[in-house]
Amino acid sequence: MRQVKTLGLLGTGVIAGAATDVIDTGYWLTMAWKDWFRDAPQASESRGPRRVLVVEDSAFFRQLLVPSLGAAGYRATAAVSAAEALKLRDAGVMFDAILSDIEMPDMNGLEFARVVRQSGPWADLPMIALTGHIEQRDVEAGRDAGFTDYVAKFEREALLASLQQCLSETVAVA
Repeated sequence: MRQVKTLGLLGTGVIAGAATDVIDTGYWLTMAWKDWFRDAPQASESRGPRRVLVVEDSAFFRQLLVPSLGAAGYRATAAVSAAEALKLRDAGVMFDAILSDIEMPDMNGLEFARVVRQSGPWADLPMIALTGHIEQRDVEAGRDAGFTDYVAKFEREALLASLQQCLSETVAVA
């Protein structure tokens, strides 16, 4: 009998009386996200993973972003509001970069960026705006408020590229 090898399929077995394909999750994860099992380019042995603060009021997006950033090699911390993020700053918690939603209740992302840029230990951190509104006037308003970059929420690859670029520029300047 000739064995046929199918990419992404380890074999077939009988589970609970039914023929079941056993898939290679490693294969399929790397098909979806090329960087899934790679060491993060921003991690260094002496420093460890880069720390990223995610400021996002939507539980749905927080649950998408934090694991995605972790899979890319970042150590992500989530804050549900700008006020919660500022409490972290005031408590002395440091990050390498900040990702912030724009549309949030109480203090929106533009106001949050302005407060961060005014003074304090986060004033010079890279800040990336995450939003569903990416028209030119929105991008300009974000940059005027102090965001380093402006990325659409559902653009994972663009977010990771922006984050890597912002962090590499920070290291080059430091």
